[in-house]
Amino acid sequence: IIFVFDPLAVLLLIAANFSLKQRYGWDFETFSERNNQNKKDPEVAMIENKSGNYECRWVLLKVTNDKFAAETEKKTIDQVIKWRELGKKIGFTNGCFDLIHPGHIALLENSRTHCDILVVGLNSDRSVAKLKGSARPIQDELSRKTILTALKTVSVVIIFDEETPERLIKQLRPDIIIKGGDYNIQDIIGADFVRSYGGEVLTIPYLEGNSSSNIIDKVKRS
Repeated sequence: IIFVFDPLAVLLLIAANFSLKQRYGWDFETFSERNNQNKKDPEVAMIENKSGNYECRWVLLKVTNDKFAAETEKKTIDQVIKWRELGKKIGFTNGCFDLIHPGHIALLENSRTHCDILVVGLNSDRSVAKLKGSARPIQDELSRKTILTALKTVSVVIIFDEETPERLIKQLRPDIIIKGGDYNIQDIIGADFVRSYGGEVLTIPYLEGNSSSNIIDKVKRS
C-alpha cells in the first residue's frame, strides 16, 4: 500500500525509479509503517520521511536482480573479447577484496605488469558469506567493486556468485591467471583450463601479515 500526499513527489519518485532501474537495476519501494511490521532487511539503506500518522520510507535496494547482473556480466565479457581481438593480453585475478590493504595493492600492481588488460573477478556478497561466514563481507559487493574500479591497475571488475571463478574463467579465457604466493599453482582454480590452450599461470610474492581478516581482528581487539 502506498500513501500519497504530494503528486509532484510521486512523479519524481517514478522518474527516479525508472532511471535507477535502467542504469543500475535498483528499485524504490514505498510503504507505510503499519504494513511493514514484519518486513526487515538488513541490506537496505533507508531514508525516513514522516507525514501525519503514517511513516513513509524510501528504500534503496541493492542490485540483486539476477537478470540485470547477467546482462552486466555479458557486456563486460564482450568488451574483454573485443580487447583480445585487438591483440591485448588479458590477465585475470580474483578474490573477496573486502578491506583493501597493501597485499591487495601489491597483487594488482604486479598482476598488471604481466598483461595489458587486468580483469578482477570479485566474489559477491553471497559468495563471501559462504566462504568466510555470515559476518562477512564488511563492505558490500558494490562498494568493493567501486573501490577496485577506481584503481588505475584494474581494467574491469566482474562480480561472480559462485564460490570459485571457474565458470567466469572459462568464459573469459584469459591469457594469464595471477594469484598471490600463498597459493600453490596446482591448486589455483582454472589453472589446468588456461594451460590447455597455451595460457600462463603465475604466482607473485605474498606480503606476510596483510589480510582483511587480520584487520578485522585488530579492530575487534581495540
